[in-house]
Amino acid sequence: DSSNHSMRLPIKQTPDTGWESDTNNWLNAAVFGAKYGDNQDDTAAFQKAVDAAAEAGKTVVYIPTVSGRDPNWYNLNGTVTVYGSVKCIMGLNFSRVIGDGKFLVRSDMNHPVEFSGIYGFGGSPPYFQNDSAQPMIVRNSEGRVLANSSADVFIEDVAGTIAINNPKAHVWARQLNPESRAINALNNGGTLWILGLKTENYGIKIDTLSGGRSELIGAHVYTGFGHGDKTTLFRIKDSSASFASVREITFSGDGYTNSITEVRGSDSRTLPRGKGWTSGTLYSGRAR
Repeated sequence: DSSNHSMRLPIKQTPDTGWESDTNNWLNAAVFGAKYGDNQDDTAAFQKAVDAAAEAGKTVVYIPTVSGRDPNWYNLNGTVTVYGSVKCIMGLNFSRVIGDGKFLVRSDMNHPVEFSGIYGFGGSPPYFQNDSAQPMIVRNSEGRVLANSSADVFIEDVAGTIAINNPKAHVWARQLNPESRAINALNNGGTLWILGLKTENYGIKIDTLSGGRSELIGAHVYTGFGHGDKTTLFRIKDSSASFASVREITFSGDGYTNSITEVRGSDSRTLPRGKGWTSGTLYSGRAR
């Protein structure tokens, strides 16, 4: 079924976690062995910093800025578990953290946790995973956001991807820049609201499955270069989603085959690219 208006999903403001102005409550990850530029795994050093902060009741672990030529990054190949009193993992100025590791908010956390100022930039950015019942905030960073619990997740000015893996999870993203060649935002049964999306490469940009609800307001899509599956821009499978004010620019004759693919049970329908889909228009598909 279609509708003449967007999903009109509930909107929440990003929680104010409170800026920690007392630097006595900050710990420097470098003091615990984190070192950029040596291309060695810093997972253990980051974890030691979090452990020390939790033991001392500190609230902020910061990662010093990097300088110089490549390799000038920190390496994260394992899991850093965030718990206790720690409220923020913060990169100062420009902190590159590269690898397939993750920052994991532990399930027993009793307050929101924020990640900010952490960038992959030219490498594989880390995962930010929320396993707790408390909100997680990722802002001014680059990474892969995993909403694994039923808690709210807030994203602001992030270059990266989203995966909602819990049907009770709500994700609010303001200014998202996913450039993955695979699925950029996966909503597997949860609720996803995006205000402002810019993207390059191909691949499905928003994939809404298993009764999920997704709403996109404003998108700028570069196509005609890059890599990835060109079959469809957005997919809705036994779910509900709306896309408003989407603009696609192609730098060559190449582009997506379809703007939308909707699947309802065994019935699959497509909206071919250029067929009634222009800047400023609305597409809304609803599950029966």
